[in-house]
Parts: sequence; structure tokens; C-alpha cells
Amino acid sequence: MSSASKQYRWFYSFFLSNVPNGGTAPLIPLFVVIAFSGNVIQVGLVTAATSIASIPAYIVWGNLSDHLHLRKLFVIEGFAGLALSMFVMAASLDFTAFFIANFLLGLLFTASAPAGTALLIEQTPKEMWSSLLGKFSKLGGAGYLSGLIMGALWFELFPPNSTYMRLFFIFVGLMAFASTVLASVMIREAPSERRKHHAHIHRNSIAEIPLRVNERAKYLPSRVTSFVKLVGPSGEGRGELGRRIWFYFLVTILISTGFTSFYVVFPNYLADFLGRRFGITESYVFTVYIASSVASTITYGSVSRFCSILSEKSVQSFALLSRIILIPLFFILPLVLSSGMEVLLSMIVLNALMGFCWAVISVTGQSIVARMAGPHTRGEAIGLYNSSMGVGSILGSIVAGFVTEIYGYAMDFLMASAWIVSGLIFLSALNVSSAGMQTGTGRTGSRRKTLAVLRSLLGFG
Repeated sequence: MSSASKQYRWFYSFFLSNVPNGGTAPLIPLFVVIAFSGNVIQVGLVTAATSIASIPAYIVWGNLSDHLHLRKLFVIEGFAGLALSMFVMAASLDFTAFFIANFLLGLLFTASAPAGTALLIEQTPKEMWSSLLGKFSKLGGAGYLSGLIMGALWFELFPPNSTYMRLFFIFVGLMAFASTVLASVMIREAPSERRKHHAHIHRNSIAEIPLRVNERAKYLPSRVTSFVKLVGPSGEGRGELGRRIWFYFLVTILISTGFTSFYVVFPNYLADFLGRRFGITESYVFTVYIASSVASTITYGSVSRFCSILSEKSVQSFALLSRIILIPLFFILPLVLSSGMEVLLSMIVLNALMGFCWAVISVTGQSIVARMAGPHTRGEAIGLYNSSMGVGSILGSIVAGFVTEIYGYAMDFLMASAWIVSGLIFLSALNVSSAGMQTGTGRTGSRRKTLAVLRSLLGFG
């Protein structure tokens, strides 16, 4: 193994830390219902707890990591916090304890995200950022997907009761503990003064690289390739966060609320509502999630090709419109299908399409924010963008639980689409181009671009 490869072996600690992230994505809402006889309101509250804790924690950990320049310490703390949270979940005897465990998850695990990416940047020449961040992101995504696969196999082999769910929490908690040990052994930090010098030179540059995360119902970074500089702009940077970008943050809150409103109750919809009618078991719930993860992973690399044909705003609008249509289909299609296998396959296909849309929305959203922000405020803008997603996830989690409990899944899915519709309307009125860029195209040129992107999406271009 070359010395360069040895230098970045610590990437694999992030692979291990993402296994619990993926394995518990559908498990946490299922556990609330099965272990505590909870309802979807409690599912929403648990999801909101993680989001509420993670937003201020992400800001605090990012600032501390930046000012103290002790990246390794915060990576280890984040992984250890993840392991602790998993063990507390396994030991929770009532809903209150489980709620606290999820709050701890959002509070502690977020420390590893900004510190890990900043560590990579400080160890790497700028010309190598793209390739190494790509590897970093892919390993994180592979860990997340591995967690989903392990969950599917686990509940295929063992009964989906609270005992075996607790054992699975312990199992992924041990994976998180292993990631802590691996990080403590393999991470080597540069001397403090060199880190400070490097961070000063490249301040905010990382903001130009798209953020790639696995979508979850809670605001918790799983694959973060963006280091957020959360110190307020000064001097010439003060006026660079203009009205347009704040308007886009409103769009982000609206669409994130819609996404979360759907996904926060989705595992329970599959296992409970469809499970009782068509025999969809917990292991199949993980399979449906795997479809989305795989689809988004293979789509990330194609988003730039779509954006070279149409604008980022147009491509994102297409993905949002697709989700508006897809979400109600999750409820409508089972009404017209007869067998459990047909329903399961329809859920897999629909969620794969949702994963495709997420990859498009995630990459274009990050790029739009970086484009609209000034050169001195890109890091701050990305931090606000992440926080906007977090605010939407809190709103969506709380509202979805109450709407589903009172009016049912169909109304919640319609409401989720309505939130996205409102975000799409606001987006359509927004000019997302950077200053000085020409945004207008002729009607003929627009038609040609539309046809070209459709051919590309269908595989003919």
C-alpha cells in the first residue's frame, strides 16, 4: 500500500459509522410502534427530536472544530456519541428514554461531519479535492447502503419483534464503536499552525463542491462533503447574502417539509398499513429503502450532464414535479393492485424514482446556493442551506405525525405533495443565476434544450 493510500485509510472509519446510519433509517420509526405500541405522532416527535438537536449542534461542533483545530477529537467524539446513542436505544424501556436517545444522536453524532471533511481538506492539495471527496462520499454511501442490506437480512432471519430490534441496535452500536477505534488509530493530524494556515488560504473553497447526502426523514448528515464555515461574514462579505438566496432558503424549507412529511411515516405505512393487507414484512421495508439508496448513488454522477443541457433550476424543477406526482402514487397504486408481490415491486420502483429525484435535488440545490452566494459567503450560505433543510424536517416530522394519526396516510401524502408544490411555485419566480450571468434563452432554444434533456434522461442522448 502506498504512503498516500495509508494517509487516507481513516476514510474507512466513516464507512463503518454510516452502517448504523443506514441500518436504523427505517428501524427507528418501526421500533416506536412495535416496542412501545406507539402511534405516528410519537414517530414524528422522535424524528423531530433528532432534527432539533442536530441543527444547533452542527453549528456548535463546526465552530469548535474550526477554532480549536482538533479535527480528530471531534471525529472520535461524533462516532462515540453514535455508539452511545445506539446502545441507549437498545436499552430504552419506554418512549421517553427512546426520545432522549434520539436527541443524543442528533446532539453528538453531528460533531464528526464538519471535522471529517475539514480534516480531508487540510491533508490534501486543492487539485486532489474532487477525487478524494468523491471517494470519501462513495465510502460513506457504501456504508449507508450496507446498513440497509444488513437490516434486510437481519429481519429476514429473525422475527421482527422488539427483542431482535434491540439486538440489532446493539449490533450497529458495535459497528459505531469499531469506527471510533479505527478513527483513533488511523487519523493523523497536521501540526496546528499548518492546519490554521491551510484553512485560512482555502476558506469557503470547499463550498463549491456539491453536497451529497443520503436522504433521511431526520436532519442528520450521513455523507457530508462540505465543510461549513459558520463565522459571520465581515467587510466586503457582509452584503453578499442577498434577498434572492434567502428566498431560496424559503423554497428549501417548503420542499424539505414535504419530503419529511412523507418519509417520516413511510416505514410504518409499508409495515403496518400495507403489511396487514399484503404481507409486507419488515425485511421488505429495508429492501424498498435500498432501492432509493442505489438509485440516488448511481444518479449523482449524471446530474452535471443534465445541468449542461438545461439550467440547474430547470433540472431541479423537473425533479420536484416528479416527486409531487410520485408521492400520491404510493397510496394510489396499492388500491388497484391485487397481489403482495405486485405491491412490493411497485413500492421498490417508486422509491427508486424518489432516489433519482433526491440525487438531482441534492446536487442542484448545493450548486444553486454556491452560485448565488458571493465569494466571501459561500460557506455561510451552505450552512444556512443545511439549516433550512433541518427546519423543514422539524416541521414535516411534527405535522406528519398529527395529520396521519387524525386523517390517515392518504391525507399526509397529499399534504406532502402540497408542500412541494408551494416550494416549486416560489422557485419558479426566483432568478437563481449568479450576478452578471445571462438567464434568458429564446423560446426555440428552450424547446431544443427540453427535448435534449428528455433524450438524455431516457438514455438516447
